[in-house]
Amino acid sequence: MQCAKIINVIIAIIVLSGCSNREESANMLFVELVQGAQMADQENNSHTKKYKNYMAAKMIYDQIIDKYPETSIALKLSTGEAEIAGKSSFVFLQLDQQLHEKSELEKDPFSILVSSVLSRDATKNSMRLLVSIMNAYAKAGRTEEAAQLYRSINNFFDVYKDQSNREQFKIEVGLSYAALIKTTESEIELINSFELAKKKYGPPKSTKEIDLYFKFAEAFVTQQRTDIAEDILKDLEREDYKDAFGNTDFRYIVKVAEVYALFDKEYSIRLAENALSELLGREGPRFSYEPELLKLIYREGQEQRFKEDFKRVFSWSMLKGENKRIYAFLKLATLIKEINLTEAELISIENVKGYYRQDDYIELSTLGEFYSALGFDLLAIDTFNQAVTVASYNNKDTDGFGFYWVAEALARNGYYTKSDEINNLIKSDSLKKSTISWMAKTQAKNGEYLSAMQTFNRMDDGLTNTWIYILAEQMQSGTLPSYQFIEESHRAFLKLKID
Repeated sequence: MQCAKIINVIIAIIVLSGCSNREESANMLFVELVQGAQMADQENNSHTKKYKNYMAAKMIYDQIIDKYPETSIALKLSTGEAEIAGKSSFVFLQLDQQLHEKSELEKDPFSILVSSVLSRDATKNSMRLLVSIMNAYAKAGRTEEAAQLYRSINNFFDVYKDQSNREQFKIEVGLSYAALIKTTESEIELINSFELAKKKYGPPKSTKEIDLYFKFAEAFVTQQRTDIAEDILKDLEREDYKDAFGNTDFRYIVKVAEVYALFDKEYSIRLAENALSELLGREGPRFSYEPELLKLIYREGQEQRFKEDFKRVFSWSMLKGENKRIYAFLKLATLIKEINLTEAELISIENVKGYYRQDDYIELSTLGEFYSALGFDLLAIDTFNQAVTVASYNNKDTDGFGFYWVAEALARNGYYTKSDEINNLIKSDSLKKSTISWMAKTQAKNGEYLSAMQTFNRMDDGLTNTWIYILAEQMQSGTLPSYQFIEESHRAFLKLKID
């Protein structure tokens, strides 16, 4: 009897010892699990590495549950009581899909965005979104991705039922693709798109159709088919560049000069010079073509001629009527900023200041933009502050339109903190969102892509064109997106109401 009791005690000790060893083994694995989870949590540079560390920790989690199900730590993991790197075991398990998506986005930044759009029914907005992404890839020099996307769009069109929209987009997509990339495939697609356009529109009549044919001419120059480009220009030719009313069509001249600038620079500059001289010798039309003509002259390497012509235009603008004059000053200052010309002596600052009314928030905002374009930030901020003061006295402005005018001008010129401050004074939600949209676009234009996406996400209902603008600006920079930008971009895309 005594012997039996001794045997039972020995068995119990052995069992307890075995249980103790299993608890110890499970606990040791749990320590490894926590360490792996912490490594995943601390990885800030790569979602791919973060996901790899997470999956290693997840394997240890599964091992504890499968191999030591009766242990106390397994029970706590199963019930969500155990904490893993500051998270409950339930939350830890939910990280799988989230981290996997982020790691996939990091490997191929826009694959999820593209597949998400292609999974929808085609609409004008959704298809233009794809074309914008394709153009952005191409302008960034990533031609293979652009070509793959182009083929994806074409494959989609093979089963697209709306024939009218299908033709429209086949024309637009083929043209966009060929205007950016020189390959045998793109040349064939350009010819097919051009034939389809001629069949659909015939001789171009509307401004939109004429502009389309100018784009075709530019695309054929890109494909080194200047013979076809010149034929298109001849078909569009107008006698002495006159419109139907016998007036010189300066918009048309700008378009022609821009195409010729791609393969016959001397003729292009001659056109621009003659048009500029004619513009400066008459009262109309409204000031708008002069900056385009000046920009064309500058970009063709005619810097000295540009400076001479710029002074002529500036002197001419000072003689114009009040509204045209202040508009011209701003456009000329913006042109200097756009082409990165720092020689502000081209514009007489003191003379300009006296032409703006000091009791009008619109004119003061325009003057603030003028100063900003020339790099005089202190003068700009002081002028914007004056505009806010004037706007605050406008009792009839119930929505805060005056504040909006100033806030948007601040946003366009990169004064984001000040813009936000003024934007808070606006009562209308739609006006507030417009200011935020401008802020996001300005940040993208200045290369602040992550900030642009974060600003974009401040809008409850995203504006599709703003997101496309940010995306295109980032891609055109020629740099690969950071994972932060990818993450923000994906979040922005998911909130869009594309349809």
